[in-house]
Amino acid sequence: IWVWRASSPRSGNKSDIGLIDPIERAGFMKKCAEAGVKGLKIDFFHTENVFTVNLMENILKDAAGEKLMVIFHGVNKPTGDSYTYPNLLAKEAVRGLECVGGESTWAPGPPWPYHNTVLPFTRWLVGPADYTPLNFRAFCPPSTTFAHQLSSIYMFTSPLLIFAADMGDMLSSPGRSFIESVPVVWDETIVLPESKIGRLAALARRKGDVWYLTVLNGEDAGMFETKLEFLPEGKYSMEVAFDSPGNRKLIELKNRKVRKGQKISENLMSGGGFVARIIQVDKKNPR
Repeated sequence: IWVWRASSPRSGNKSDIGLIDPIERAGFMKKCAEAGVKGLKIDFFHTENVFTVNLMENILKDAAGEKLMVIFHGVNKPTGDSYTYPNLLAKEAVRGLECVGGESTWAPGPPWPYHNTVLPFTRWLVGPADYTPLNFRAFCPPSTTFAHQLSSIYMFTSPLLIFAADMGDMLSSPGRSFIESVPVVWDETIVLPESKIGRLAALARRKGDVWYLTVLNGEDAGMFETKLEFLPEGKYSMEVAFDSPGNRKLIELKNRKVRKGQKISENLMSGGGFVARIIQVDKKNPR
């Protein structure tokens, strides 16, 4: 169980005084720990002046004292904080999915397919972000496909990965098994050479003996081709969740046998993508 709370008093809200007061903060965290809460998502910092940076540090200290993990939302980018306070799992510090709908007002920015193919090589270099990925309804930008949304949970990683999707949508999705089994920490990540910042993001990630291929496409439709050079020797089964041809809102699944160095290809719509899970079936050469 995680608990959300604002960091400071909010204008027009008299029910939440925030966590600025040390006594209020200590009492709140003690009650959370006693109730079995494991972590706190603290929101609405919106600046990085000295007062706010000190408040964040005090929150992390007090949370660590109660063995509580923390995510900061509405906050500045990571600056090495988690090395001092390892109970800090992630900071938002990104134009994430909650900004859909604000493109012309409070959350201006580039087209989502472009934005999403830039982030893995920029924001994620300084640490995990609270992008709140995955949506199949109003917060799914029309410029991205459902397979793009599904693949994004493998691209925009965080030790606490918070989805923006409706529970019913996830349960009924053809890609449900990918949603249920997504790792939140990884043993290895390889940037594939086909990646082009702003046009295509393609990563191979490993968790234990299982490899995943996550691909997000930019605005130009095309063919994605790569060789599975990252795989150790052996025979593998690859399950792929991809966009149904001609339908941006439908995910299809397919299975095939692959081996190290084999060339694979997938058609990519504008703002499309796919995710693949690759499992070794020949255990003569286990990792």
